[in-house]
Amino acid sequence: MTFQPMLPEVAGGSLAPRHVVNSIRRLAKGAQGYKCAISEIDLAARTLRASAGAFSPDITFKCKHILLAMGSVVNLSRIPGMAEHVYSCKT
Repeated sequence: MTFQPMLPEVAGGSLAPRHVVNSIRRLAKGAQGYKCAISEIDLAARTLRASAGAFSPDITFKCKHILLAMGSVVNLSRIPGMAEHVYSCKT
């Protein structure tokens, strides 16, 4: 979890990256996190099926609670030429 408004200070060297980033593992102790594409959710059976990539088999999770956190994509198409001439702070 990154505090986005302070990233310019990190890039400029006036702040260390550790001052604007909180580890999700530290905030959610006991939870496990996975980065994958979900292909199927069965709410009645409390299971979901996910793919971790082309070289990994599908994984079926059975759980008590499911938290889905959607990702985001930076939209650089609003200003012509921006994609070719900008460094994104999120990457």
